[in-house]
Amino acid sequence: MTKYNIHALCGHIVTVEIPGNKEEVQKKKKEIENSECSKCKNRTVLEEENTIKTVSYSEYKDIYIGCETVEGSYNDEDKTIDVCVPKNKRWR
Repeated sequence: MTKYNIHALCGHIVTVEIPGNKEEVQKKKKEIENSECSKCKNRTVLEEENTIKTVSYSEYKDIYIGCETVEGSYNDEDKTIDVCVPKNKRWR
């Protein structure tokens, strides 16, 4: 099966293996080109119910430990992480 590198609507490159005949492959490639990558889709869903806030990792551990984090958002250089703060909950 051939791997394809496809530019998604969000600008990211999605690498996928697409089974099927030529028509099925072209159809699936168009679907990917006209949608966000899975990482961006997940972030969009998170943003609907949460405010995404970048905080220091120590602040996350002290204050926001009960909150979900955005996958892959930890920044090792400045020791920050993106936290999903529920819109219906008050934080200091």
